[in-house]
Amino acid sequence: MPADPSDFSALTTAYGGWLRSAKINGVTAYCDSATLDQGNNYQYTRYALTLPTGNRQKVLHTRGTREVSWSISGDLTTESSGLLNFLHPYYRGLIFPVAVLQSGYQESDYIASAMMENFSLQGAADGTIKYSISGKGLTNIVGAPSWTVTGHRHPVPGWASGNTLVRSWSVTHSISLQANWHNSQQVLPTYYRPAESEYTMQIQTLGTFAQYDTISLGVGTFTFVQGLVTKRAINYSGNDPKMYDCQVTNVHSGDEAITPAVAVTIGGGYSPPDWI
Repeated sequence: MPADPSDFSALTTAYGGWLRSAKINGVTAYCDSATLDQGNNYQYTRYALTLPTGNRQKVLHTRGTREVSWSISGDLTTESSGLLNFLHPYYRGLIFPVAVLQSGYQESDYIASAMMENFSLQGAADGTIKYSISGKGLTNIVGAPSWTVTGHRHPVPGWASGNTLVRSWSVTHSISLQANWHNSQQVLPTYYRPAESEYTMQIQTLGTFAQYDTISLGVGTFTFVQGLVTKRAINYSGNDPKMYDCQVTNVHSGDEAITPAVAVTIGGGYSPPDWI
């Protein structure tokens, strides 16, 4: 008898393996890979004379400093379409909670205050859209209560393109975070200073691009990022026809929030001719 799709633990028992979910700024997302890292940079001192042998040795002096980093990736689904808002430049410097839950455990691993450093979307021919997100934490990794995950996850079936020769694409929103510590007992950074938002698109097609072409990326019927072609290449591989690769850097980004209602329709709207 099939497992009840509303019972997360039953799905694990019925189909085997571990099912994972992540909550990123309140959005529940399917997660197939995640890393929460907490590293300490201890401060040491060297003693020239250590009785009775006289050998030099390095001895722990203070707790030093600590940085928390995290990364999560998986398939974009209709339930997690709110993650598309991380493409928005207004999410630069946003502080939000991050949690990862693996079925079979009663609590999740939780970072109460996190910041985004990189968010990427990738799409390939005949494939789903995948997301990856990473950043830094202003608080330690702790345990937190688990949450109920209900229903099946429905992957976004694909992506729409105004150019049928596009084979694969990716877009990345990057924000460099500079850690700043205060001279105190707190080992974690007091704050991170975010740099400017940078967008990079990688596109592979069967047709070449002209120099200084402008490429647009949209969600639903909303044009989000417009970029200028900055690098072009020709790639030969195996029995495949030659591919034309290009890299695009942003010249303009949208100033509207991407709502989940619009995000769900990704690929479902009419695409203007200049869309990839």
